[in-house]
Amino acid sequence: MDITWQSQQGHQRQSNNDAAAIGYVQGYFLAIVVDAAEVGNSGRALAQHWAKEVIYDATHSLAYESPELLIDLMHEKQKSLKHQYLHDVASYCLLRMELSSGHFQLLYVGDCQAGIQTNDSIEWLITPHRVNPYLITRSLNAKRFLRPEIMEATLKPDAGLLLCSDGYWCEHLEQDIPLAALEDDASLLTITYGKQKLSIQTDSPNMFVTYC
Repeated sequence: MDITWQSQQGHQRQSNNDAAAIGYVQGYFLAIVVDAAEVGNSGRALAQHWAKEVIYDATHSLAYESPELLIDLMHEKQKSLKHQYLHDVASYCLLRMELSSGHFQLLYVGDCQAGIQTNDSIEWLITPHRVNPYLITRSLNAKRFLRPEIMEATLKPDAGLLLCSDGYWCEHLEQDIPLAALEDDASLLTITYGKQKLSIQTDSPNMFVTYC
C-alpha cells in the first residue's frame, strides 16, 4: 500500500495530540488514527501509546484475524490505562484490511472519520460519536471500555481510503478553513494501492510502523 501521513498541531493546542500507526502481517494491513482531547494532562502520550501498542500487539498475536479479536485485544489494553491516563480521553478509528481483496472493516469510537476518495469526491463512511465539536458521546477512556462500532466496505483499485481526525474533516474540509489557520490538531492518513511506501509530513513524532 502507498501510505501518506499528514499531521499538524492546531494554533489553540498545547501539543499535537493526534497519532497513527500502521502494520503489515500475513496478508493483512492494519492502521489506526487516534485523536486525544486536551481534558487531561497526558493526551499526547495517550494517543501515541494507543496507536503504537494496539497495532504492535495486533500484529504480534492472532488478533488481526478478526474484528472481534481486535476488540478483545483493545478491551484488555484499556484496563491498563488507569495507571497513566486516568483523566485522558481519545477518539480512534482502526482499519483491518485484507490485502488480496481490499475488503476492510473500520472499528471506531469518538469523532475520527473515514472516507473513500474517488477523484475529488469523498464518501464518508461512518457517523462520528458526537453532538458538537465540544461534546463526544463515546470515547476511549480509562474508566469504562466502550465497544467500537464496526462497518465494512471494499477499497477499489481506483480509490483511496482516508482516516482523519476531526480537525481535518470538520474544521478543514467541512468549514473550509485553510490548514495554516486551524485551531485544532489536524491529521490525515491516506491509503491507496501501489508500491509499499510511506510518506510522512508531521510536526511531531506521531507515526509508528510495525512489520511482522
